[in-house]
Amino acid sequence: MTPTDLILKCIDQIHDSKKPVRDTFMKVLSYIASQAKVPYATTETFTQEQYEYLSKSIDINCFYEHFEDWISKAMEEVNLIPKMNEEKLQSTIKGILKKLKQCNDKPLLPLFIPPYGWRLVMSLYEKLENNAIYMVAEPDILQYRVMLVNAKIYRLPVIALNVNPDIHNIQLSSKNWNYINLWTRPSWSQLEEIDSDK
Repeated sequence: MTPTDLILKCIDQIHDSKKPVRDTFMKVLSYIASQAKVPYATTETFTQEQYEYLSKSIDINCFYEHFEDWISKAMEEVNLIPKMNEEKLQSTIKGILKKLKQCNDKPLLPLFIPPYGWRLVMSLYEKLENNAIYMVAEPDILQYRVMLVNAKIYRLPVIALNVNPDIHNIQLSSKNWNYINLWTRPSWSQLEEIDSDK
């Protein structure tokens, strides 16, 4: 059974039909984050029965066995994110790698490319490994946290912000970069917006 299968089985077992599946997914993700020792991660509220089921069902070690975005695959299966367009993804990767050919220093890759975001990082890392620092701005809190979990499990050099690039300033000079890789970001009102200096 793959880690994706384990996640889906856990969701099926602990899901409350009166609540959105996204809430259940966040619970399972927070448990995985605690097992992976993601910095600053806080767990959701579980019933005793839910916690006991997750404890006996999820073995964090199985996530380390293969480099794969198991969590996003589970998100696809429960329709929390669209299935990835592999052709467009590979085209995007090809364009990025072409631009990097002339780069001698370790590049900063600002990957603000919906709808791939985190999945693009995973695919690029397979080709570039630690020869890049991956910078990502992800507005969706669930996908952002998936990113933090994967970065911890696979020791990826990721700098991530939970902001909306269409609203918030993501220039390298922005104070928003003080809030990188936090499980829970400051409120939107505390973040610097694109036109805040006007």
